[in-house]
Amino acid sequence: MSSRNPAENDVITLTRSRELRFVKELGEGACGKTVLLHDDVIDERFVCKKYKPFDATERLALYEAFVREAKLLVTVHGVLQ
Repeated sequence: MSSRNPAENDVITLTRSRELRFVKELGEGACGKTVLLHDDVIDERFVCKKYKPFDATERLALYEAFVREAKLLVTVHGVLQ
């Protein structure tokens, strides 16, 4: 990262990886799998959705649905806090 302060809309590249512990699989659908993970450092659980569509011919439509679902989950999370 450069020594200048980031400006609005700059892309920030994260350089540290995190190790998350697998807790359990939550579900699987047309767009991929959803799993529950635990971060031992901050002692928190996270839901992770992996995009891996079953049907390659519907890849774009499934990706758009995946993104819509992710946005919906963020909205619901914000409302519930």
